[in-house]
Amino acid sequence: MSSNKKQLLLFFVGILLVIITYIIYPRIGEQTRNEYLLDKQKSDSSDTVFENIKYEGFDANGNRFEIGSKIAEIKSDKPEITYMETVNAYFYLKDGRIVTVKSLLATYNRSTNDIFFKDEVIIDDGESQLYSDNLDIVMSSNFVKAYNSVRFSENANWMVADKIEIDLSKKISTISMYANEQVKIKLKK
Repeated sequence: MSSNKKQLLLFFVGILLVIITYIIYPRIGEQTRNEYLLDKQKSDSSDTVFENIKYEGFDANGNRFEIGSKIAEIKSDKPEITYMETVNAYFYLKDGRIVTVKSLLATYNRSTNDIFFKDEVIIDDGESQLYSDNLDIVMSSNFVKAYNSVRFSENANWMVADKIEIDLSKKISTISMYANEQVKIKLKK
């Protein structure tokens, strides 16, 4: 390559660098800064985040409960709902049992006391354990539903199902599968 062509190439590269440095780069920085300020303004005005929060209440049957989480968020458009992460709940039943529920996520409605647990749900009453992907405790309807990959164990007995529904007012339980499969149960004597 001749020296004139090299000089011409270096001249165009220099002009390109000047354009990038003084025209394009400041615009990208300003746009990024504006997006950051807008996101910060939205998060500051619309959401409130708490750490290590705990709520207490009573269900329709007068049983006391506590629900807490490591992180909780309340959004301004739904102020009665608390979105929770790393959740522990305790239900103190009148017969003396304490039922513990743990999950990665939960949604708690402070107006109705309805709780919707999600992801790695574990229910333990000291004698038996139930594992599922979801657990809905609808206190406003006196109804409980565990669903998606439900596994129950007590001593050597176990059961696998897709869904367990419990009507607490009628004291009726329904155990079912989504497809035409059989609920799997193993009982030891």
